[in-house]
Amino acid sequence: MTFRNHLLIDSIVQALLIIFFSFLLARSSAPTNILQLFPITLFAWQFINAVLSYKFFERTSKRLFVRISGYCLIGIFAIRGFLWLAASFVTLSEMANKLTEQIEPLILIILPFFCAALAIWYLYITFRDLYNMMYNTI
Repeated sequence: MTFRNHLLIDSIVQALLIIFFSFLLARSSAPTNILQLFPITLFAWQFINAVLSYKFFERTSKRLFVRISGYCLIGIFAIRGFLWLAASFVTLSEMANKLTEQIEPLILIILPFFCAALAIWYLYITFRDLYNMMYNTI
């Protein structure tokens, strides 16, 4: 598989995800839940493809995206893991549970917006790569 094939498959699946969620949003009785799930799902697909593109096709256009989103995901999981670990200790469990009750709603509010911002950034990178592939090649 070449980078061109990977880019086309990635673009088609992103378009299908956007179309699927738009149809799902139109038929849903709880659109806010769909709107929370949509950027997280799109970002998950994009992150996997960015890692594949960066590592296997050596595309430097996705390097910054992979690094920033990877460090942010590690930070989010580190906070959750630290709170889970602190809750297992008897002396820290009450404090960790209170902190988890305060931080968990913030993470659940911020996560869709964070994923949406990164998804839009990746869409920009994809559109730029598609433009370069289609119009700036001989």
